[in-house]
Amino acid sequence: YLQMVLGILLFLLGGLLLLYKSKAPKWPGPKSLPLIGCIPWINQKKGFNDWVLDPEVTKHRVVQLQFGPIINNLIINDYSMAKDLFAKDELSSRDPTEFIQLHRFERRDVPVGVIFNSGSSWSTQRRFTLKSLREFGFGRKSLEETINVEIDDVIDR
Repeated sequence: YLQMVLGILLFLLGGLLLLYKSKAPKWPGPKSLPLIGCIPWINQKKGFNDWVLDPEVTKHRVVQLQFGPIINNLIINDYSMAKDLFAKDELSSRDPTEFIQLHRFERRDVPVGVIFNSGSSWSTQRRFTLKSLREFGFGRKSLEETINVEIDDVIDR
């Protein structure tokens, strides 16, 4: 009975590895395993986000990182490539997740605000937001000086 269970487990594990190998990444990046991704091979000495400066991630113009069984990310390390890609309309928006659609949309198809918007509606919202923030002093040196004075006051207490 035990041999049959072990045989089935090995068969399933072999099938999982074959399936994983058939989905081999097309981009360079650290090694990854089917269920845990590349987490064991990236630098995490100063915390989880320390991978950003890992040489395995920064040495190529585009790198693929897999975190867990589902999350695949393409990291762009070249400024000119990123600028060219994000200037295209088809790459400048993102599909909202189910959670975001339930909690941040008026209806399932109408986004509200700046963050989850795209297209001409996003441009209008962005223009309005920046104009409003500038009226309150956003981007001015006077605001920076005021913040520094307040921080000094808090530190001295």
